[in-house]
Amino acid sequence: MLNRSSSAFCPPSPFHQRGVVLLILFMVLFMAGASVFLTVMNNNVIQQRENTDTLTELRAARDVLISYAVLHGDYYGAAGAGPGHLPCPDSSNNGSENSPCATTTLARLPTSITLPSGDILPVTESMAGIDQQLWYAVSPEFRRNPAGIVNTAVNGSFSLDGRGGIAAVIIAPGEALASQSRPNNNTSNYLEADNLSPPDFITYYATDPAAFNDRVMAVTAAEILAPVSARVAEAVKQSLDAWHASNGSYPADASEFADATTVAPAPAPAWFQSNQWDVNTAYTRLSNDSATLAFTGCGITYTLDQTVPNISRTGTRC
Repeated sequence: MLNRSSSAFCPPSPFHQRGVVLLILFMVLFMAGASVFLTVMNNNVIQQRENTDTLTELRAARDVLISYAVLHGDYYGAAGAGPGHLPCPDSSNNGSENSPCATTTLARLPTSITLPSGDILPVTESMAGIDQQLWYAVSPEFRRNPAGIVNTAVNGSFSLDGRGGIAAVIIAPGEALASQSRPNNNTSNYLEADNLSPPDFITYYATDPAAFNDRVMAVTAAEILAPVSARVAEAVKQSLDAWHASNGSYPADASEFADATTVAPAPAPAWFQSNQWDVNTAYTRLSNDSATLAFTGCGITYTLDQTVPNISRTGTRC
């Protein structure tokens, strides 16, 4: 008599076998798909991190350049070019600016600036994640050498994506494209399309997006001139306070203001006139001890008070 349990030894049916095979195949496909998905996700995360790091470097470099422009008159003295000027690009790729610079110079952003005092001002150590320093161009009006005239009536002659008023651009190249060979000092091996030369730059190349991977940061004239105007107001206040000490009041009108900034006991720095701030400054006396300053093309008004050291202001942008 056969044992009923012997039926457990029957071979699996073909349908059962196909089910197991399909399950295994599904698992293999799922794991392969998951692997591809994770790889893509990891690549996206890495790309996003690199983009964030590059943007951080570009912003940091922009902030250093603005700070340098504001303090340029302090760095180079009262007889120097005055505030608002920017360093020349590094055309030899040795980390230092090459001065004087031509109006069309597009080269590396200097890693540092050697000041007249001998101090070293770090600009950026970024190599943009590849094999080169950031690229940089400065509008002729804002060059340090040869020095142009910088005041709030001046606008940068560069443009970015059709928007004017750009004093300088900083460019981080992407990875080398198929047509590019690195390392070297050839602009076309790092930058693309309109970014190969001033004055008009772009952040997106609609004609062939796949052949463009530059990341561009603008330094606008307004970003420089707003804090520069505050530095000018500080210098003017020193002259007017000296005039007050000698005459018992701030200058009565524009003609006395001109005297106070030229022949007073403490005249304004030479750059005040050489950069034509004198003819672009509107002076109004409010009282013997107070006055306002406004500058052509700037939406900021500064209020000076001989009895207090600080300057107050209304408005935020030039």
